[in-house]
Amino acid sequence: MIKLKYGSLLLLSATLLLPAYSAAQDEEGPSHFSVRTFDIRPGQGDEFRELMGQLVQAGDAAGWQARANYQEVRGQLGTYYSVTGIENFASFDEEFTAPMDEDAWQEWLAAMWKTGRSTSLVVYRIYPELTISAPEDAGPPDLIQLRFTRVYPGKNRAFADWVGNKLKPALEKGGVQSFNFSRAVLGADTNLWISGMRIDNWAAYDEPGPLAHLSDEESAALFEGWDEIVQSTDVRVIRYLPDISTPPEE
Repeated sequence: MIKLKYGSLLLLSATLLLPAYSAAQDEEGPSHFSVRTFDIRPGQGDEFRELMGQLVQAGDAAGWQARANYQEVRGQLGTYYSVTGIENFASFDEEFTAPMDEDAWQEWLAAMWKTGRSTSLVVYRIYPELTISAPEDAGPPDLIQLRFTRVYPGKNRAFADWVGNKLKPALEKGGVQSFNFSRAVLGADTNLWISGMRIDNWAAYDEPGPLAHLSDEESAALFEGWDEIVQSTDVRVIRYLPDISTPPEE
């Protein structure tokens, strides 16, 4: 089982969103993670969380990969993310084994089906070189800011170079202590990147942003050529749900 650590990426990271979210990896962690997104019907959030808690408990007992779950709290409020690490793609060839007996599994699936409007599954590649790792003694983040960035076709390398050479050093200088970038590789537009940044509380948004230390000239230099690389961005905030996630191992 891939260990979950608060100071390293599994959201959800993931990533994600999800990741993390935050889902982060350490040096021995996975190179990819999967994010299953659930669009839940209005009024079905409590039922969904109850069912997801049952799945996590049964999955942990059955030796499934550790799972971290999140809810969007600024954005699509009925959206949840479930994040797991991927040890290798060969694991996708293995026959699925339910974590419950057949009757319980069918009952669970039927109940889950009633809560949702749609679901999707996306695999993301982790970029350790674009990551600012949280301190080892960091506790779980209350909130994670996800930025979905869509770059123009053929600009993924240019974007990664910009993040590594310009954005990451600027964020480190601005005191950011937890930040990561991942890119969709299966199940979504491969020009889609997701960054995750730890937010300890809502009051953090009342403070100057992580790039506030830049002068006008430095800010202009940082974003020079940005509009030639980036097509669109979308910022959302997710909350980690520890009661329905695999407990992190120290």
